[in-house]
Amino acid sequence: MAEFEASAISPELALANTRWVDGPQAVEEFLEASLASRQRVQSYITAGNARLIERYQFLEAGGWIAYGESLDGTPGPVPYMKPAQPRWDAERGRWVKYETPPGMAARPILPVLPRLSWAEVLASDSPIAFIEGFKKSLSTVEQGCPAAAIRGATQWHPKGSSELWPELAELARGRVILIPLDADEGAKTRATVSRQAQLLGNAIERAGGVPRFILWPAALGKGLDDVLAMLPPEHRRGWLQDAIERALTPQQFRRLATIETARAILITSGPQAQRETTGEYLPQLPPLTPGAIHWIDAGMGSGKTYRQGLDWVRPWAEAGGITVVLSPLNSLGQQTARDWGLPHIHDYGTDPDSQQALQADISHRGGLVACLNSAHRVLTLIPQNAPVLLILDEAAQTLTDAVEGGTLGGDWAARWEDVIALMQRAATGGAIALAEAGIDLATIELVQAQSGAAQIIGIRHRRAATPWPVQMHRATPLSGWRAELTQALEAGQRVLYVTTSQKEGRRLECWAVEAGISAARVDSTTNEGGRYREFFETPEAWLYANLPQLLILSPSGKTGLSIEGEISVAGAYFDSVWGYFPSLDTDTAMQLLGRYRPPVPRHIWAPAYITPAPGEGPKLWGIERELSTEAARYAQHGGFELAPADSHDKALKTYLAARRQRRWAQKIQAAEALGDALRAAGHRVEVIDTGANSKAMTARWDEIKKQLAREDAAYHAALEIDPDTHTWEWANTVIRSTDSTYEQRCKAAKVRTAARFPGLDWNCQALWYDAEFCPRRDVSAKAPSCGPLAPGAALWVEAGHYSALWAENTAEAQRVLSQRLKAAHLLPQSGPRAMLAAIFRRDVEALLAAGHVTPSGAVEARIKATALRHRAELRRYWRLSIDEAQSDTAIANKIARKFGLILERARRVTVAGQRQWIYSITASDTWRAMVSARELALRGDGTNLLEGTYNEFVPPLPPGAEQHAACGVASSPPPQDLPPDRGERQAS
Repeated sequence: MAEFEASAISPELALANTRWVDGPQAVEEFLEASLASRQRVQSYITAGNARLIERYQFLEAGGWIAYGESLDGTPGPVPYMKPAQPRWDAERGRWVKYETPPGMAARPILPVLPRLSWAEVLASDSPIAFIEGFKKSLSTVEQGCPAAAIRGATQWHPKGSSELWPELAELARGRVILIPLDADEGAKTRATVSRQAQLLGNAIERAGGVPRFILWPAALGKGLDDVLAMLPPEHRRGWLQDAIERALTPQQFRRLATIETARAILITSGPQAQRETTGEYLPQLPPLTPGAIHWIDAGMGSGKTYRQGLDWVRPWAEAGGITVVLSPLNSLGQQTARDWGLPHIHDYGTDPDSQQALQADISHRGGLVACLNSAHRVLTLIPQNAPVLLILDEAAQTLTDAVEGGTLGGDWAARWEDVIALMQRAATGGAIALAEAGIDLATIELVQAQSGAAQIIGIRHRRAATPWPVQMHRATPLSGWRAELTQALEAGQRVLYVTTSQKEGRRLECWAVEAGISAARVDSTTNEGGRYREFFETPEAWLYANLPQLLILSPSGKTGLSIEGEISVAGAYFDSVWGYFPSLDTDTAMQLLGRYRPPVPRHIWAPAYITPAPGEGPKLWGIERELSTEAARYAQHGGFELAPADSHDKALKTYLAARRQRRWAQKIQAAEALGDALRAAGHRVEVIDTGANSKAMTARWDEIKKQLAREDAAYHAALEIDPDTHTWEWANTVIRSTDSTYEQRCKAAKVRTAARFPGLDWNCQALWYDAEFCPRRDVSAKAPSCGPLAPGAALWVEAGHYSALWAENTAEAQRVLSQRLKAAHLLPQSGPRAMLAAIFRRDVEALLAAGHVTPSGAVEARIKATALRHRAELRRYWRLSIDEAQSDTAIANKIARKFGLILERARRVTVAGQRQWIYSITASDTWRAMVSARELALRGDGTNLLEGTYNEFVPPLPPGAEQHAACGVASSPPPQDLPPDRGERQAS
């Protein structure tokens, strides 16, 4: 009885449900039904049954056995036994604690209840628990809650079915079913259990029940019986009742289960190292092994760049070899080139004389630094007979950027062929080195698959760093966090501000300038032409020469930068580090936070959730299947066959899936993932979940947004375009280039926009402001909203031309998919986007004609039903998340905004007893003009779509409109009246 008392089960309840059996009769009783089902003769025991009896001889040592009872009060049909001496399952590598007879169905066990029958429970409406484990069910029954025991986490249903066992289905119908889950310590185990619990909850709902999930902190105990046993007897029933009242709905539990899945993905064991060291700095590296992949896992500031240069790069050059360094960023590459005394590919021009000089420099200094996009040039520049040491600096980031494609577009496969050639050359007579803090196995496996290297040598170094005090604001009001930041600056604090939002960095700089605070912003725009080269080379010297009170860093500074800061008698230069991370992933946020070494306080704002990009998800096979489905869709539409993928293509796809899975796991629980990463690095994290809004800060930031939008509009409008030079082909080349300037990119955008919308005056500031920079008419809280006008207007028109767009897409897809390396993730999407637009446009036209979006309207209901049928395509091609819980008007508004139409709350009405909003829906004057211009471009009426003449056509006025002076855009007639407010308007 001690075993049951340790699970908070009284001797009386235990004896009513279990009894001890041992000796031969224990084997006979436990196997009785199994033996009978297998016995074909009565005169002797068959050989099969004899072997079965011999297999279960261990039961003679004894154990307790239970049958439970059926709903009609008869004993349960299948015994359940806990042996005193359990057997070892060699296949699963574990002891089997509880036994069900072989060949018998693992039916649920209904315990014998102390004061009532299961028939009486069935006739009542009291909650019932479905719980894994017979002892846990008895412990729950002891506290007055009927509980059915499930033999294993997956055994709530018959084999081959996804529905409940009949007795569970009968119990579930019309009542609340409680599902207590073990508080397992392992993230992967929790994720598996959570998945099964979700499936069980779905089956309960299908059976007509209401599932509720009971959770508790792991510190209280693993199983429900452990928790109850830990509590004083007089507190057990009250604790269980409180837990029942706090039980989670399926929606709440799905959210938590998703987080557990994400954490399980992120908690992965790293690659096995051949050498592990600790200390302040990385010690001397062993000599390179020819043909091998060498990886270094060492944190920031551990000296891995210094040691590679001293121990590998210099000896390699002295022996006549060539080092090729591929870097993710030009700024990082330039710094690496200086550290190792190598030329950078962008130190020289592309004319023949410059290239000849670069080749001579490569031979003289023994190597070259470049970005991966320049791999084709590297192959022609390096000596053909010299052994190559290929170093991938920040390996995971370099390879991830390359696999994703970035600006490569149609050149993706060709550049990867060049990279593979470099890897294979290095693996044949040369060597490969990968460096990354926390390098993962997927990165190493990709390089091995592409290079063919047989040997992998790993070095891991752990540096003990001083922990940071961290305040993690988890989705608290952003205006309040901004107010705290600006107050710190106004109080004279020196602040390093790191962010994944370049726009937010610019807004903060604008505020600082107006507040008289010295500020510097370092990002891809401001650093053009090497403006901040000195900062990247010697950051401390730059800081003390320029003395900014505020330094703003975007992801451009996430690698290759180490600010020690402690070079003055006063200590650290910055008083605090503030991090704003509304996008991207945890890895990027951690890199940015680590740019500054001193342990000054970190104040971080991160959302609870970041919407994953299309193609990101929890399952590797799901991501890979989506890529294959996309390719197959184009092949079917174009009537061509897909060539089978080779090992290199499969390796790239597998790596792409692994990186997208990791990003999904970080975004789906953004703040939690960042907090977990900070704690794993040894930092002290204080989580802040509450905060106050600052109306003054909200208003100030809205004004800054409008101000910057006007500045951008004026800048784009003033750009001079030369039709002879700035052609469509020129624009596309600039957009794809990694070396183009901000001005060139803006001119290219202007050329492309003018080509898409000919006939409009794109030298007009007001047109740019409306079309690109301010999709809301105003940024105040009560302003009407819409989607971006330019893409929305284009989508509206392209709905009528989607067949032609599909044909163009298919031609490009066939070219992409006919290569050995198939960039399925970079397939064109204008055709599918237009196809979706064609599906929804007619219904949205009906809403626009009516001038309103109403709750429970027929058109709105039809849009929701259509959206639910196409939810996967909407997420992939339109980046819209649609689910059944969203209202008709919410989904209709989402679709309408995607077309660039303006939605505004008009009036509240009562529908089916609930107060809901009617929305007005209108089209702006600029939108109507852009629709006409886009239609002209697609029809090609005397206009060259590729070069986009754009000052020769004035779109026709809509009926009843009057001509505007500005930009040749007409003003629209007022929208039609909304339906009268009928007060208690009911749903049809």
